[in-house]
Amino acid sequence: MTIESFTGIVVNKPLSTLQIVLPTSARFGDWFRILGHSNDGWKLAVNPGQKIFYGLNETSTNTGYIEAIHSRASIEFICISENLEYSIVSAVGTVDVL
Repeated sequence: MTIESFTGIVVNKPLSTLQIVLPTSARFGDWFRILGHSNDGWKLAVNPGQKIFYGLNETSTNTGYIEAIHSRASIEFICISENLEYSIVSAVGTVDVL
């Protein structure tokens, strides 16, 4: 599933990790939210050329992702470079940056 600008996703998928993908098109300042609400969590993947920053960490370009380690982990992130770069501005629970 692709997340859309100015929306949030409540993850409530009991049998497997929900796979979420960044949009291919986003403007500077567009925000997004993911709220964990299941036992199996979620994974937010990048498209080719995109990156997600979380503090000093960043995803690998083309194959990187953010993954919820805690079942209720939640994040809010913002597009900081049109279509390509996103920064997590708020996180609850534990997430891995790969």
